[in-house]
Amino acid sequence: MAIAVRDRNRSARSHDQPFSTTRGREIDCEQVHVLELKEGRIVRHEAVRDDVTMLQQLGVFPPSPAVALRMAA
Repeated sequence: MAIAVRDRNRSARSHDQPFSTTRGREIDCEQVHVLELKEGRIVRHEAVRDDVTMLQQLGVFPPSPAVALRMAA
């Protein structure tokens, strides 16, 4: 048996993270998880996440020119 779970993550940033510019702003992104169950246990997990939106809201995508150069090196 397989089940799908749609998850919406919302949070307000209350502390600084490396490279983050979102202090005090809301982060809002969605995920879908598909779980395959066998005898009451999860035997497989797949997820579809909107990581680009999350990274944009965290302020790390697109990277600044200095960060992009460090990543390319």
